[in-house]
Amino acid sequence: MTKEEFLKKLKKKIDILEESEVEDILKDYEGFIDEKVNQGMSEEEAVKQLGNINEITEELLSAYKIKNNHEKNGDIINNFVDRCIKVIEKIIYAFSHKSAKEILRFMFEIIGIFLILILCKIPFEIIIFLGKNLLYDLCTSIGGVSFYRIISGIGKFLIEMVYLIFAVILFIKIFENRYINSDFFETQEIKGNTSKKKNDIKESKNETKINKKIKNHESLGIIDTLVTICLIFIKCFAFFILMLVILYIIGMTAAVGISIYLLVMGVTYIGFYLSILALLILGICVFIVLFNFIFNRKNHLLPLLIITLSSLIVLGIGIGIATIEVAKTELVYESENDNNLETKTFEYHMKDNLVLHNFGNNYKIDDTLGDTIRLEYKFNSNFADYYFYDDNTIYRDFEIITRYYDITKFNYNNNFKQFLNDLKNKKIQMYNYDVHLTVYVSSEVYNQLRANEDKLNHISDLEDYDLEDICEELNYQGYDVPSYCLPYLNEEM
Repeated sequence: MTKEEFLKKLKKKIDILEESEVEDILKDYEGFIDEKVNQGMSEEEAVKQLGNINEITEELLSAYKIKNNHEKNGDIINNFVDRCIKVIEKIIYAFSHKSAKEILRFMFEIIGIFLILILCKIPFEIIIFLGKNLLYDLCTSIGGVSFYRIISGIGKFLIEMVYLIFAVILFIKIFENRYINSDFFETQEIKGNTSKKKNDIKESKNETKINKKIKNHESLGIIDTLVTICLIFIKCFAFFILMLVILYIIGMTAAVGISIYLLVMGVTYIGFYLSILALLILGICVFIVLFNFIFNRKNHLLPLLIITLSSLIVLGIGIGIATIEVAKTELVYESENDNNLETKTFEYHMKDNLVLHNFGNNYKIDDTLGDTIRLEYKFNSNFADYYFYDDNTIYRDFEIITRYYDITKFNYNNNFKQFLNDLKNKKIQMYNYDVHLTVYVSSEVYNQLRANEDKLNHISDLEDYDLEDICEELNYQGYDVPSYCLPYLNEEM
């Protein structure tokens, strides 16, 4: 790399500094290169002797207490590892010159630091415990136990991560202040390319401004690197939240569109419309803050604060109006005697072995029916189409009838028109899509059906206890066996 290329790259990397400072630094390095060239070196050799340009940039900006955000983000892990290695080398070198008593004292102090970090966990655990208790009732009322588990899990993860970041930063800060920056590890400097570069510049410029600033700011910068890594982690999490906020904004935008449509159609629930609009604006404000944070853009806090407060005020007004509107809304429940209900009838003739399965207690006595069994279904056919069918099975000489129904189609167009008309009148019709069944039988048939059902249940209960084994045991003991045991005994014979 030539002198011109080196100075051009260096200028670009330190352009965050004031122009006068940049010019002074460039003159210093240019003078060093020129002096080496006058001694017989080539420009490439002189530039190479200075060392890696990224390390030079990092030390220069560190001297001005400025993080190198332009290049540091691309090589954070390597920088962190290098600095950790430097600390380890410094510790190893220092321990080789320490007595056993000093090393033992150091180990006990480290254990004490870890105990302090464990004690610092107590407030975080209290926050997790209180948060779970506060969230349980709220989350279960909104989305049930599963929703509570999801929210509490996310909350616990976030608090644990905050504690982890806090503990690591606190440990390194204590370690640096007590050991790294004290005279505990004060030994002969571990020399490398950087120290060589400093000595060369000292020889040429009698301790220039660069050397003074670097010398006044001798720190390994692990805290800065760790904070940057944590910042990247936080930004990744913020990006995930940003995606959720985008989905929220899309949903609220659709809600605003629906609100405008309903307002045009004459549905005047103004409180809900104001609340939805305020929630959309608040979502947009959150989006702007997260977007600017992630992409290192400046947030204009005053306009955002004004918009947020205004939206909260509108939201409060909207909720108040919506509460009044809901109180004025009438809930109308559909009755079985409604004129809209359609009737479907099915008839069966009573048999000695007939059982009606899964018909509950919906029986009504009508002695005029004789041996006829009439099933009567009532349902609302305006908003759905129904299909009825039965299932006849033979079990243990009993004929079992089970009847089913399915909703084959919802008439959404009729539902929506009626729904709009009801909303205009501040009314909500609660339509019941269930089918109401009534079984009309005579007293004699009713008693026979109940008796057949009891017999069938008795056989089923016995089969749960291995009916064949029971029958065989009764026969072996010489007892009179019931009639339902005869098939088993005949098979054995």
